[in-house]
Amino acid sequence: MFRDFQLRAQFSRGEDEGNGGGGPPLVKTTGNDVNAVEAPPIVLELEKIKTTDKAGTTEFDDDDFAPLLGEKAHIYVKIINLPNGVVRKLKIDIGRKTKTGFAPVVEVKQDVTGTGNPITEKVVWDGKATKAVARQFSDRKTKDHNAGTDVDIPLVKVTSGKEVPHGLYVIDQIALLDGTTEVKKLKPVDVGMSVPTIISLTFNGKWTDDLKAFGLEPFSDKLKTALRCFGDRDYMINDATVTNRINARYVVNAGTTNSESMVVSIGGAQGTSFGGASFLHVGRNATWKANNPWYDNIFAALSGLGSDIKVYPSTFMIFNTAGVDTDDKDEFRKAFKPMGVKSTASHSAPGTATARSVDGSGKVTGACSALDAANSTVNLDDNGKATVASTAIDKVPAERAQAIQLAFNYFVKMVGNTTNHEIGHSFGVVSERKAKNEFKVDITNIAKSPLNGDSGAHNRVGNSTNIMDGGPSRSFRRRVETTDQQKFLADNAKYMRKCVPYDPDDN
Repeated sequence: MFRDFQLRAQFSRGEDEGNGGGGPPLVKTTGNDVNAVEAPPIVLELEKIKTTDKAGTTEFDDDDFAPLLGEKAHIYVKIINLPNGVVRKLKIDIGRKTKTGFAPVVEVKQDVTGTGNPITEKVVWDGKATKAVARQFSDRKTKDHNAGTDVDIPLVKVTSGKEVPHGLYVIDQIALLDGTTEVKKLKPVDVGMSVPTIISLTFNGKWTDDLKAFGLEPFSDKLKTALRCFGDRDYMINDATVTNRINARYVVNAGTTNSESMVVSIGGAQGTSFGGASFLHVGRNATWKANNPWYDNIFAALSGLGSDIKVYPSTFMIFNTAGVDTDDKDEFRKAFKPMGVKSTASHSAPGTATARSVDGSGKVTGACSALDAANSTVNLDDNGKATVASTAIDKVPAERAQAIQLAFNYFVKMVGNTTNHEIGHSFGVVSERKAKNEFKVDITNIAKSPLNGDSGAHNRVGNSTNIMDGGPSRSFRRRVETTDQQKFLADNAKYMRKCVPYDPDDN
């Protein structure tokens, strides 16, 4: 129990025989003397947590922030009755809730000086840890779909001096110090911040070739933005109901490494593969190490994977070839033939779309050119869906704008649905329950996947809408959502909300 240190003032009056005859004497008083006046006690109040972007010039009423992207948290503390001119140190202890209690991660200190009453002090946390913390179990649990019980969730380890990994961070205590003496403290209740997992979309040297093959090269930047927004949709990042959100942040070319974030490399073709989470591939070839526990990133217990997630847009040309489902081929050609995709284009030889041309009736076909981009607008909604409109119908007729819109949206959905599927693997959806998926959290506790995927780490039972169903069940029509939007199976979404949590309150 700590007590307040209060300043005590005493009035003096009368003669003081010991003062050399100068001035009236002082009357010695006691703590109970009616003339003793106590200074009012110091009070601490947490006003608000705000965040800033990398530039730090604009504040947001949001306590979800990404230190890896240079974002910072601003913690506003009101101090009442700190005397003018008095210098003290404000200390904020931040950490995580674990199975065994609060685990400190960072201590932020800042000098404060009394300059009025009250004063509000902004304490800046750059998102870096000041303590090293081993992997622990969270105070949260998730359902084990093998045993039917709830199991503990491992937390990502913390490295001192580095940006904290994804997760929930709570303010345990705010204290005012005089040197090392605690003058006043405040214990906020359930006040915290959330840090998202970073998903960095990168576009490799084959990306431009992909767009040339599909006739969409002038819209490269818009397509990149649309794919980012499409990720926001599937991981419910913008969901109006905050508790539905999965705490991930899609960015384009974040500059982060694949040891601290999920890095997705988009571009090219590779056999008949639409994409892959390469940590799975490593687990299935000769480079596998028996002591490597990361066959799957179960419980999202890593910030990155140590290798890229890869997505191959040109592989989708397979739906343009003989031998595939006729309805899939017809749907594919309906979207991309007007963009100049030849009937001979395939995943092994995607080629380049035929050049833009205008026939005698004014109909425009072929690959999009700078003329199309300059005379049309592409507006994206929050989910990456494009609306394309002509700004000069003599150059881009309405029919041409509609054809571009269909091809654009199909491209985003076929690539985006694969991208978000592979990222799901990186979150541990749907991990196989195998011995190689086990790892130690401490010397006595073993963590196993709470999910139970098939031999390919996909949902055991597929249907028309589950993102994590196996590839062979996901037709072109399904990938471009001609009937139903692709979504995570409810159990998979619940698992990610538990393991990659979003703070539901802006404090």
